[in-house]
Amino acid sequence: MANRFVGPIKRGEIATIEELKSRFKALAKETHPDLGGDGASALDFSALRSEYEAALTDFHRHRFGLSASLAGRSHSRGQGSPQADGLGGNPSRSSTVFSRPELYRRLREVRRGGFPKIPRHEKERLRYEYRRYLALALLEARGGDWRARFEAFEAAQLRGEAVGQAENLGTELEYAGQDLARGLCLLDSILAWHSSGLEPERAGIILEFGKLVLDLDGGGGAVMGGQSARRLGEGLGGHPLLGFLACLVEDLSEGASLV
Repeated sequence: MANRFVGPIKRGEIATIEELKSRFKALAKETHPDLGGDGASALDFSALRSEYEAALTDFHRHRFGLSASLAGRSHSRGQGSPQADGLGGNPSRSSTVFSRPELYRRLREVRRGGFPKIPRHEKERLRYEYRRYLALALLEARGGDWRARFEAFEAAQLRGEAVGQAENLGTELEYAGQDLARGLCLLDSILAWHSSGLEPERAGIILEFGKLVLDLDGGGGAVMGGQSARRLGEGLGGHPLLGFLACLVEDLSEGASLV
């Protein structure tokens, strides 16, 4: 009998390991002999658990169309440990452990992959979603609202891209195309700085972010003039275009990750 989890994973109906675990728990209540009533049996539950373990072990391969050889090369190419990737082992055995250099490496890979991106075909979509998935896992492990801010920044950029490609160019943008481009340029500068760690570049990033805050948030001018990066980012958590950049600018004080 076909594994009942694999099809939903490939179709994206089960998009994360957490969703896979939830689906298994729901089915387990129906098949476990102590929970499912008269129609349940130990044999059915054993088969379900075997299918779940198999789907869990190969989750990323099913979800993103990865070959076994690609999964095996993930670590050797310096893309992080098998545990961090959830490949080369059972991803349920360890959750993603936060690594600051690994986070910035993943963000650079997503950006190089075309972020923010609307993939053109299925193969490209799976490849891009895999990179994005790994970055999101580390943003989640970072804690706070880093992941939510990243997704808000991404959504603002994608809305601008979609409007720019639409036939009705009179549709209003949430932010001007120039401001969206400035946000991406700042992101690129921050990711590049984590490879150099040069102080003049860091100061330039903080200054440019302050200018963007002033232009988009109005009150940003009050935090210019030598104030700290932490002060510069205060109150911007809910701002779609500035919230994630504020996280990254504040994090500059921790030093370059040298990825």
